[in-house]
Amino acid sequence: MKKNKYLSMKTGITPYFLLALISMILFLFCNKVDWVNQTAKIEPLMILAILLVFGGWIYRIKNTGWQSEDMITVLLLLGFIMRIGYTMYTYYFVRAHDIGTLDPDFHGHATYIWNLFTKLQLPDSYNYQYYHPPFFHLMSVIPLKITSLVFPDAPNEAWLNSAKLVSCFASCAGLLVIRRLCRELSLKNTTTAIALGIVALHPNFFLMAGRINNDSLMIFFQMLILLYTVKWYHNQSVGNTLVLAVAFGLGTMTKLSCATMAVFTGPVLVYVWLKNRNTKNFWKILGEGALFLAVCAPLALWYPIRNFVLFGQPLNYVPYMGEGHDLYVGNHTIIERFLSIPLNKLFDPLYCQPFEDYNIALYLFKNSVFGEFEYDMFTAVAKLLVITNILLITVSLAACVYVLVKGKRLHPLLRFGMPFVWLTQLIFYYSFQIKYPFGCTMDFRYIPITVVTGALMTGAAAELLKAQHPKISRYVRPALISLICLFCGLSITAFCTLK
Repeated sequence: MKKNKYLSMKTGITPYFLLALISMILFLFCNKVDWVNQTAKIEPLMILAILLVFGGWIYRIKNTGWQSEDMITVLLLLGFIMRIGYTMYTYYFVRAHDIGTLDPDFHGHATYIWNLFTKLQLPDSYNYQYYHPPFFHLMSVIPLKITSLVFPDAPNEAWLNSAKLVSCFASCAGLLVIRRLCRELSLKNTTTAIALGIVALHPNFFLMAGRINNDSLMIFFQMLILLYTVKWYHNQSVGNTLVLAVAFGLGTMTKLSCATMAVFTGPVLVYVWLKNRNTKNFWKILGEGALFLAVCAPLALWYPIRNFVLFGQPLNYVPYMGEGHDLYVGNHTIIERFLSIPLNKLFDPLYCQPFEDYNIALYLFKNSVFGEFEYDMFTAVAKLLVITNILLITVSLAACVYVLVKGKRLHPLLRFGMPFVWLTQLIFYYSFQIKYPFGCTMDFRYIPITVVTGALMTGAAAELLKAQHPKISRYVRPALISLICLFCGLSITAFCTLK
């Protein structure tokens, strides 16, 4: 097989290193000039950066003509600006999840990280957030150490605030992974731009970028697993096997739910193995399967086993808050929770109310763009963002069906694999709602990988429609692109004008 130039280690690592470096420098600068949590200072700079990107794009078009690759670069830059900008103006306790305080008795993400930073000590129980595996928290020690060295007299909270840089890096780096995934699936540049535009400017990824918890890093590893499963399908090399194993291992060491990606990767590995059962590659692939397990299993399982041995923590443990908790929604019927969509409550209230809401569909429509929080933003922008979000969800569902039925010319892991990931993630999600019926478990932050698969299917359907039905495509594609542009524009406006 011809060597793919994107397998280059240098090509693969350098952009990620630059993203981490730039984010760290900007964070230190914002601390130096006291711009942390200052939307009035940072938002104008975000708008200026966006205008410069568009200005540079227009200048390039005038000089070199339209280049679809330039459009992809613009989308990547816009995604970086929004993620980094949001992270800079959002303090760690703003729109946060389970962070807690530095009180040693709180057992939230804050004390988890702080104990690693100050004592190199893993949790001594599995109370509250201590049941989570530690990779995100270990990585958070790096920016804390750098910030403490640069600002040794700063308060502890200022050092802790730097931990969100891990989430910011993961959210930005995920865009590079998606770009590579589109190449690996042989998608055209215009198709890639459709998919990448949705992911790059989806608000849920902004929100995760500014949080101190393990969601963003886990989603990054899920994206990496998608990419390297496809790469391994093309080329069963030791290098691809090792990266895939490390992605699974570290992803599960970040959050145990990353292991659900095995329902996608596992069948691919078995299929390739069986396909080669009568060739000389059979034993080579079998050996790589053993290598995969030898690398992945220890990384993924050591912490759950440790906690089981030390504290008796069940291997699949998730805290159950009890039926008396204010967030409990199990008293509502199956129809109320799963089988109805009360659209009369779409904007009343406008934002999610986790202590009152119980309908999954309605919650996801709003939560996927705003989380479980309320905002001081233009009401019209917020409403339009919810509406365009619902339309994009509908389009992505239709795209899945269309690609499954008509996508014979598409890559098999695009045609069958991405819808399968989307479906299985939803099955896990809804199973979770049945087992843990609480307002907090309805949060979209548990399944943002469905944005990626939905975006890929939307782009693939647009490409397929153009090839198979050019006359229909002449009307549908402009409408689709207009919808995506409106969604992206509203997303930028919403999170560049927060007060």
